[in-house]
Amino acid sequence: MHRRDPNQLTDREHEVLELLRRDFTNEQIARRLGISVDGAKYHVSQILSKLGVATREEAAAVALSERRRWWVAWPLWGKIAGAATVAAAVAGLAVLAWGVVRTGGPDERTVLSQTERSTLIEAATNAVHRPGMVFHAVSKNGSELWIDGDRQLFRQQAGKEGEDGFVVRVGDGWKTTRVDVSTNQLVTLDLTSRVDANDHPVFNWIEPLRALVNAEDLSITKEKFSAGHKIIVLEATTLVPFEDHPEGVPVRWSVELDADSSLIQAYEGGLPSDVRRQFEGEGERVEYTTLEFIDPTKLPADFFSPDVVRASISTAERRVQQIEALGISVYWLGERLNTEGGTLSILDPRSNISADEERREGSLYYSFRAGQVSPGGVRILLRPAGGIPFGPPDIPETSEQPEQEDNVTVQGREAILYTSLLRAAGILCPAGTPCGPADAALYHRLVVVFDDAAIQLEAIGGPLDNPFNDRDALLALAEFLKPAN
Repeated sequence: MHRRDPNQLTDREHEVLELLRRDFTNEQIARRLGISVDGAKYHVSQILSKLGVATREEAAAVALSERRRWWVAWPLWGKIAGAATVAAAVAGLAVLAWGVVRTGGPDERTVLSQTERSTLIEAATNAVHRPGMVFHAVSKNGSELWIDGDRQLFRQQAGKEGEDGFVVRVGDGWKTTRVDVSTNQLVTLDLTSRVDANDHPVFNWIEPLRALVNAEDLSITKEKFSAGHKIIVLEATTLVPFEDHPEGVPVRWSVELDADSSLIQAYEGGLPSDVRRQFEGEGERVEYTTLEFIDPTKLPADFFSPDVVRASISTAERRVQQIEALGISVYWLGERLNTEGGTLSILDPRSNISADEERREGSLYYSFRAGQVSPGGVRILLRPAGGIPFGPPDIPETSEQPEQEDNVTVQGREAILYTSLLRAAGILCPAGTPCGPADAALYHRLVVVFDDAAIQLEAIGGPLDNPFNDRDALLALAEFLKPAN
């Protein structure tokens, strides 16, 4: 497939491409840009077509290569010949920082020249390499990363996000293996042919370092002291195309470096506050609590292997076991159920199957798809039999509204079908569209108690298109409930 010019992309497509570079799923892209999931999929499809690439990963690689500017001309990692070189680069940063900051006030912003940028970034890059050792960093949120500079190996592990022990990605040179959460599949991307031979993949491994390298404007804003160490605070700014901002929106990163060791101590960044509201999590500060070098012989032989990422792929079986660990028996529809009108499936077990220890509740969400349309889905809530009773869906308009209760039968057991007495007239769904016909019930929910579990089955999404927000359809669906084991 012939590679084409990224300049032919529209402003919106540039926005989506930037999010693809950051490993966003279609759902995340839709949420951040305030568009539908189908709209996000359309933009991704257009990007792949215009760039002449086949996958999202290849598109992200194009975005990365387009952002590599002046730094491709000088070899960083190739200058590392040993500890003496590292020490010299570190000393160079300390002198540079002192020389620049001392010329202005304590909070005066001083733009760095290209030579100063080169010296600073080289020092920060070299700082994570020590011959024969592996660099290890732990952040306050529990995430970790390891870099073996000699063998050009990398590993990143999630902290509070994701499952315990979830390995986000590993790197072997410019080849990176990660889990694509949108498909729950292993993805390997090799950028070797798209980068300069002298470049080191450490640029693509550490987010704050990548921000420094890709910055269109890099400056030192101030210096401060922490635990007796002088910290240099850098501001890296890059313009990113964004809706209603044809000139681009400045994405600013604040990166803090130790002036003596050149190691990154903390960073935060994102879009301006007036745009950030659309971007969940933007601006969060990441602060490292541990920065050390460890003996690689103390790590498992397969520590940097893609197999450790493969082992972290979330499966429905593992997620179901987490619910069962709370003493809750799981009844479900299987991972996929074909119906006459379409298909119900658990797309991503990590986000669609959850165990709430505090509430002692399990939840399974099935996305419904009919052809090219995805009109909501179905949720199963699970609690211990005889435990806290279920309530109506979390819809503000229904909090004080009564429900009609009908005694029904599910798989030979007595059950209760609850129907909202509130009509859909005048009620808007989250997307801003009417939830359904004016005379339709806003929701139905079905509660059935098996010997070892209480189950609530409900349609999620507006009744306008969701065929399961219907009394008979919900009862028919409940007949397919079965033990997960």
